[in-house]
Amino acid sequence: MKKILMVLLLGLIISSNLIAQDINWEVESEKKFHWLETYNDSLLIAGSKNTITAYNSITGEIVWEINDFNNVDKTVLTHLSGTDKAIIIQYKQNFPDKKDPIRNKMYPYLLDVPSGEIIADHVSMDIYHSLGGYRLPNGNLFFYSYDTKKNISLRVIDLQSGNSIWVDSLAYKKEKPKILKEKKSENISVKTIIGNQPPVFDTDSTMIILDDKKYVRKWNFHTGEILWEKEFKQRHHIVKKDNFAFAQLNSDSTVLYMVVMKSLCAIDVSDGSVVWQTDKINKRIKQITQNESDIILKLAGLKKERRFMYLGKIDKADGKIVYITDDLFLNKNDSHLLWQGDKLVIYVDNYIYTFDHEKNESVRLPNKIKFKHGDKPQKIYLVGDSYYIQSSQNLMQIDTLGNIVFHTEVQPPDMSLGKTLLFVAALGFSIYSDMFFNLEVPEYKSSDESSSYLYMLKKNILQEGSKCDGIAKINFLTGELVSELCLNTKTPIYAVDEVNDCIYYVKDKKTIICQSW
Repeated sequence: MKKILMVLLLGLIISSNLIAQDINWEVESEKKFHWLETYNDSLLIAGSKNTITAYNSITGEIVWEINDFNNVDKTVLTHLSGTDKAIIIQYKQNFPDKKDPIRNKMYPYLLDVPSGEIIADHVSMDIYHSLGGYRLPNGNLFFYSYDTKKNISLRVIDLQSGNSIWVDSLAYKKEKPKILKEKKSENISVKTIIGNQPPVFDTDSTMIILDDKKYVRKWNFHTGEILWEKEFKQRHHIVKKDNFAFAQLNSDSTVLYMVVMKSLCAIDVSDGSVVWQTDKINKRIKQITQNESDIILKLAGLKKERRFMYLGKIDKADGKIVYITDDLFLNKNDSHLLWQGDKLVIYVDNYIYTFDHEKNESVRLPNKIKFKHGDKPQKIYLVGDSYYIQSSQNLMQIDTLGNIVFHTEVQPPDMSLGKTLLFVAALGFSIYSDMFFNLEVPEYKSSDESSSYLYMLKKNILQEGSKCDGIAKINFLTGELVSELCLNTKTPIYAVDEVNDCIYYVKDKKTIICQSW
């Protein structure tokens, strides 16, 4: 009995050390909050349907507020890393008709974050609807959009002033996005590749763009001049799969490898000439990875109504297909490729394989990787001599022999559909920002995920003798539970600030709480 009491007492001591109790500040609002973002170590930015508010990170006092977003369905803010600027996307659902076939309007704004000043709005930038946006190497903003006259154009916006540096719409008059009318419905959607395939930057002045249908163009992004244009008879892939772009440069940025339907093409970036194009591959190309001499293709195909994954090897020198593997894996889950020296590491179907691409041989590591709670692995890393596999509720370290070093799993809260959507948003997956701006990883340290820690929503956190739903802070390298915190809310909207060592979260939709770990 004494042993049991000692164990219980020890558990309570450990729990009390893990759970933080200190509330730094708490603010209430009449608005319902939809998202939180941290800015450096000074501001917390909160968004509601029509308002964006910046709070002092230390005191909770309002620094500035923007109330100009009327009649919108959603606003999203994305910080432009390494700068004091951000892009706001104002989302408005539209019911298209013949006069205006554009659905779901996306209006961009350029924001100075410290002051809350709108430097430029969609009207001053002449953007009626943004189809995609990217950062240029010099920091300026590249938009692919409809202008106010409903013509498609490319434009570059100066990051400091919000003024247009150049605009080009002539190149797109002959290739407007295809308008698709769904049967038995008046819904109209727009297909475009620019929003899926980021520009490829071969120099600090030029970019290569795969356009809507079958063109590849090289631009001087300082002046807007088209340096060369290449037309293909077949379309490019118009949808990015597995968070992967279908065009890659070689190591010295002289050749572009590009998927053209069921073949791979190498283009000389100096003049747009075709170096080589492979024969037709009767499988779908889903991913490319490369070393100095070869390109490895991840391929998908059906056999007897079952989906298999294959690997293909292409010789960079002449584009010859060296091999395509036989039925390699029954592809039930998304697979991931990772280079390790001269070998490939492949995670697929709950196992890790090492594949010798010189010998066309694979070896399966012995232990099955099974995640709980219906989770599917989302990322695989190579850190030192170990593989790290991560999902929303699981983290696993595996050595190169296939032995599981640790497996940390966190039981998620019980969720309805609405709570699940909020949960996904809380993990940092923003469909709005991903669709409209491709940005480098933030350079500041206030984030929902860092190189040191992972944050996972957790069920049954013990606090003061009762259980609650909250969040767990996990050491990425060791899998250890560093601390956990009850959020006391059914809507997991939060942001983590590692500089100030605290977490901000929304309680009862209208209250923001800042609490130390």
